[in-house]
Amino acid sequence: MRNIIFGLFALSTFSFGATGDNSIYFKGEFTPFATYQIEQNDKVKDDIDEAAYGFYIEKTQEISNGVEAGLGIGYQWNGSLKYDIGYDGDSLPEMCSAPLYATIKVDLPGLRTGQWTPYLKGDLGYSFNDLNDNKNFSYENGLYYSLGFGLEIEELSIEIAYKVNTGELNNKKTHSKYDVESDRIMLGAALKFDLN
Repeated sequence: MRNIIFGLFALSTFSFGATGDNSIYFKGEFTPFATYQIEQNDKVKDDIDEAAYGFYIEKTQEISNGVEAGLGIGYQWNGSLKYDIGYDGDSLPEMCSAPLYATIKVDLPGLRTGQWTPYLKGDLGYSFNDLNDNKNFSYENGLYYSLGFGLEIEELSIEIAYKVNTGELNNKKTHSKYDVESDRIMLGAALKFDLN
């Protein structure tokens, strides 16, 4: 994880040292489903439960024509965990995450339709998962990554993205640990503000 933090710092130094336009994005996203994978005794248990949502702020710099790079931070509510691995699911805390990540956005002008410009977007960073621990269980931090496709018109963009948060679920009573992964397809929108 130290390599991820170092990479984020290096990218921010590079991107913010570029001479292109500076922008800030305010984003929101939602999905009616959240999928979890829990590993226990070499078995993976899946659960699709409630809705999930997220909010983000991203600061980017144009590093070449149609390419932006920068840093983002967000808050994610990944949906309720309800699964059976030998104890009461009601005592499990919800998995809430605060990702800190590097982001890159690449316009696809060749696919432009009218005033809408399509783009590809990727995120990679560190997921702080221990936001909602309780006396019985806690989450350890892990990896966060995302790959999305969107359409942008002036200051508004609409996006669909596949997002993943990883970590570990710790049982404080038994001192057991289970790998946990939350993945979902999110629908979102963002407003862009130029800072120049």
